[in-house]
Amino acid sequence: MGVTLKDNTVMSFGPNSELTLDEFLFDPAQDDLKLTAKITHGTLDYISGTIAKLKPEAVQINTPTGTIGVRGTHFLVKVD
Repeated sequence: MGVTLKDNTVMSFGPNSELTLDEFLFDPAQDDLKLTAKITHGTLDYISGTIAKLKPEAVQINTPTGTIGVRGTHFLVKVD
């Protein structure tokens, strides 16, 4: 499954993946920018959008073993 968020962040999930979108704020005019998500199982292919470009410290992807700080990038993560 694939999801494109309002800021053009693209997230694609493999079979049996579990991801929670904990927080999503996208109002660039008010500097309200934040994306926080947690993947607990499966795979995530992530391409960052506008939030990571304008305010990279406002994007975090959490896993059971750590946090990925997104700084305008493309990555793949697998959680067993």
